[in-house]
Amino acid sequence: MRQDRPSEAGPAKCDGTSQVRRGAPAKPFGLACLLALAVLAAACAGASRAAASRAAGPHPPSSQLPMAHRSTLAKPFGLLSCQLEPAVGVRFCPGGFVGGKDLRVRSFDGVPISADVTLPPAGSGPWPLVVMLNGLGLGKKEFEGPGPLQNEAFAKQGYAVLTYTARGFGGSCGAASSRTAACARGWIRLADQRYEVRDAQYLAGMLVDEGIAEPAIAVTGVSYGAGQALELAILDNRVRRRDGALVEWTSPRRHIPMRVAATFAQWAWSDLATALVPNGSTSTSSFVSPARATAPFGVDPLGTRAVARSLQAHWAKVAATRMGMWRRG
Repeated sequence: MRQDRPSEAGPAKCDGTSQVRRGAPAKPFGLACLLALAVLAAACAGASRAAASRAAGPHPPSSQLPMAHRSTLAKPFGLLSCQLEPAVGVRFCPGGFVGGKDLRVRSFDGVPISADVTLPPAGSGPWPLVVMLNGLGLGKKEFEGPGPLQNEAFAKQGYAVLTYTARGFGGSCGAASSRTAACARGWIRLADQRYEVRDAQYLAGMLVDEGIAEPAIAVTGVSYGAGQALELAILDNRVRRRDGALVEWTSPRRHIPMRVAATFAQWAWSDLATALVPNGSTSTSSFVSPARATAPFGVDPLGTRAVARSLQAHWAKVAATRMGMWRRG
């Protein structure tokens, strides 16, 4: 699964019409990983072939972008220093709190995000970008390592990889030690398109502005992050502003049109509220109306306590019976 260097043909370029591939929830190992990588690579390659077949299109390949849009390996986000890791075969650019310095990236609303970037061992880009979104309560380290669906595997194959901790978690204003003045409004918004999803769009756009990334991206996530990956796809290359309006997704500084070329969601949810606070009415074998899923909202606390008392009494009888058998035996 791991490669020491990109193939001679280079990585698939995502330069065509947005193609969304939604993967079924899968465990990140074995055949599932091979399929996931195939999904991302095939989507990007398909987009590239579509672009080549058109005489002209609304989004030119990055090779046609002005030189000012390209990179001589600028510091990602203007902050991060990249170091070659010979034992791994990639360049790693750590962010967050590094050496006593706050190297977090300010998102669109100024909230600081702890983000890392992983790059191929050589070259100056732009590279196709894979954005990896963490699960609930986890962080960027979830996708950093040698696994087939982690940053090192993709960077070795010629991709740039963006891993960051979602706002409100860990170093992104979650841990008490990370809560600087800029975190005043950095709380969790529960995968809100106007905030968490826009963070992904904004950070990816910053890398495009710097010439590090191609303007068509692949995105994956686990659980909490998987739902956001699907939201990115469903937004259809648009940004939902804080007032709810939808506008074209472009990079923040150079206004280069951005798009999602591939999506692979692992253990995704469709309704976060009912996933976090279920009321027991959902079914895997029959359709359940949205009204039943939210009324009542969550489990009735009085009913829950009654069930708990019943279970407690039951297991007390079981324990007493077994204790009597042990004494007699």
